[in-house]
Amino acid sequence: MSNDKSEEKNLIERAKKGEESAFAEIVELYADKVFSEAYYIMNNREDALDASQLVFLRVFQNIRHFKGESLLSTWIYRITVNTCLRELKKRNRKPPEPDDDDLDPQDEVIRNEEERTAMEILAKLPEPYRVILIMREMNDMPFKDISDVLGISVNLAKVRAFRAKARFKQLLEEQENG
Repeated sequence: MSNDKSEEKNLIERAKKGEESAFAEIVELYADKVFSEAYYIMNNREDALDASQLVFLRVFQNIRHFKGESLLSTWIYRITVNTCLRELKKRNRKPPEPDDDDLDPQDEVIRNEEERTAMEILAKLPEPYRVILIMREMNDMPFKDISDVLGISVNLAKVRAFRAKARFKQLLEEQENG
């Protein structure tokens, strides 16, 4: 484990010095996860790709400010969430309903009915609830990390997660009965 931290610290130092190979490693290590998170938030493949590019641009521009108080992955996750939310606000719209035309073979996994229903319900949730559910339920993120990423207390993260689950369940029941 300490070897992983040592390798991460070395990678960060190389990136801070402007080594292109270090940035390439960061992109390689985190590209899939960043895209996945962006897709869950943006709910659209093209928007998620655009947001992913913005995330890595911001990582590149701001790596020198990374203090190492959290894991690099947590810092990148925070940038991902903030970038996606900023882009949604810029467009002044809610995430679109999932669009089957946006799916490519890599995304075929999402096609099963249960996941499609979950994505539709997630898209209907208010932004704070949607983000919390993605972090907690889909990514098994601890409340401490969620609170760090969102800049809220651990207790508020727990309350939002509880309310988000309740609202998700309510919307699911309405859809099943409706």
